Amino acid sequence: MKILDLILGKKKTFSDPIFGKIVSQRIKKEKPDKQYTWHVKHKIPNTKKGCQIILEGNFKQPNYAQLKELENVFMNLTDLQHKMDVEIKKINQNIAPDRKLMEKNWQNKYYFSAVFPLNVQKPEFEFCFAPYDNESSKFIHFEYRKGEIQNMTF
Repeated sequence: MKILDLILGKKKTFSDPIFGKIVSQRIKKEKPDKQYTWHVKHKIPNTKKGCQIILEGNFKQPNYAQLKELENVFMNLTDLQHKMDVEIKKINQNIAPDRKLMEKNWQNKYYFSAVFPLNVQKPEFEFCFAPYDNESSKFIHFEYRKGEIQNMTF
């Protein structure tokens, strides 16, 4: 056993059929009421970069409701992309032309880069789409609750 494991605790792993090995923060004592952070970098097929996923959970595993919601999202990414298309179109109607996001080819310019939980107990998240172009400072962020996109910014 390593000295860091004795002092700070061990990282645990949880195997998921969609995301693979999900790793916890260091867990020193198995306290059932304490929340722990779990993370995984998931490679999405046909993309150049992976998506960093953060989940909340207990000392045994990630939060079941959060995990199942994200499995559903990642198994149905075309549904998410369609919802994003609709939301981007709505936003573009209300902003100046120089601030508009390219509606038709945003999928070629951005990738699903990160997922952060908004609520410790509920399957509510912030999704982030980052530009493939490292020189660009434009990102797409939105809240995802109950299958709906809210508060999108870019």
